[in-house]
Amino acid sequence: MRSADLLSQIAEFQQRLQGLLQSMSQSDRSQFLQTLVSGFADRFDLARQEEIDAQRRQIERAQEQIAALEARLARLEADQTKR
Repeated sequence: MRSADLLSQIAEFQQRLQGLLQSMSQSDRSQFLQTLVSGFADRFDLARQEEIDAQRRQIERAQEQIAALEARLARLEADQTKR
């Protein structure tokens, strides 16, 4: 496909999208755009900030548990060497 054809199709799509958006109510337009953006996010495998924050909390908890287990292991090893 030639770039001129592609640009023409993009321009046509833009005009159709503008017409569609103008015919929608504000709530429908908001829902449509949210769905559209969500589709782009899914397609490009993007994560929402809430998902990133949840993963960060899980990692922090795991790191705390690892530190606690390492400290416990060190105490058990110290007890073994005393015997």
